[in-house]
Amino acid sequence: LGYVQNFSFGVSYQFPASTVLDVSYIGNKGTRLVSYGLDNLNQLPFGDLRLGDTLLAPLASHPELSALTPYAGFDGTVGQALRAFPQYQNIGQYNPNFGMSTYNSLQITATRHFTKGLAILAAYTWSKLLTDVTDPLDSVPGQDVGNRRLEKSVGDLNVPQTFKLTWIYELPVGAGKVYDPGGIAGQIIGGWKVSAIQSYRSGDALALTTDLPSSAFTNLGINVRPDVVSSANQVLYNGQGLDFVNGTPYLNRTAFVDIPTTPGGVPLRAGTAPRYLNIRGPAQYGEDFGLVKTFPFTEKRNVEFRADFANLFNRHGLSDPDTDVSSPTFGRIFG
Repeated sequence: LGYVQNFSFGVSYQFPASTVLDVSYIGNKGTRLVSYGLDNLNQLPFGDLRLGDTLLAPLASHPELSALTPYAGFDGTVGQALRAFPQYQNIGQYNPNFGMSTYNSLQITATRHFTKGLAILAAYTWSKLLTDVTDPLDSVPGQDVGNRRLEKSVGDLNVPQTFKLTWIYELPVGAGKVYDPGGIAGQIIGGWKVSAIQSYRSGDALALTTDLPSSAFTNLGINVRPDVVSSANQVLYNGQGLDFVNGTPYLNRTAFVDIPTTPGGVPLRAGTAPRYLNIRGPAQYGEDFGLVKTFPFTEKRNVEFRADFANLFNRHGLSDPDTDVSSPTFGRIFG
């Protein structure tokens, strides 16, 4: 069975003005995680891709390869004959525990309890998740099940940087405050509180896909990813020039290409792209504000007025770009 080990270490320090700072390292390591998609025991060995389109031809049409005949009466393709269990297609496992994960994070929290009209809670996380598993319920196929190290990449659920700030501020106006106009005016403009929830985070992890002819992949039981051209600048977007008609350029098309294939669509090797790229989609921001005032009209009763402003600055969050390398709109954002 799989298991997860957890590690943590933290330091807390109390400052004046009722403020506490917590700095922690939090990590975990997953071992033998369920990893559907890495369990195809009958995948064609990648070394046999050297045969190219011959893999798709009937074995009977290549007498020179008759030594590959796995059993009497076999009438499949050359590629099927080269599988470990040629009498079957793909073979999965009930509990494929090949997966792994490592998570490391620095987490900083600052808390100011409500003092002199101000309360603050700020939290920042800097983290990295490396894994070869997307989700135990998803069958995300790996490229070469004989070399599962190719599947190790950043996790799709990991957000490397997250900052959240929540605060409440009681305006210094009204009875007993720094400024007290007194009378009716003091009752109207005094006693207001302003609150906010602000959040800022890195973008989503991006996974490249391809629409290369899939018949060869299906017949061979393999899956491949595109190539990454490491010398090219991968992100073009600079925060300006939004175009949702033709698409806003985000990824550099010249930095990612399909892998080479034979005329019949047989891939010649595995792609160099990881499961999820080390670059991210557009970052996400948000600020919600609130304005509150309480009007007491008896000793035990009051009326509260509250106005909430969701996304006060009207920030528009960009969607992730098209990541299909075979698409004419690859790398562009349309929403």
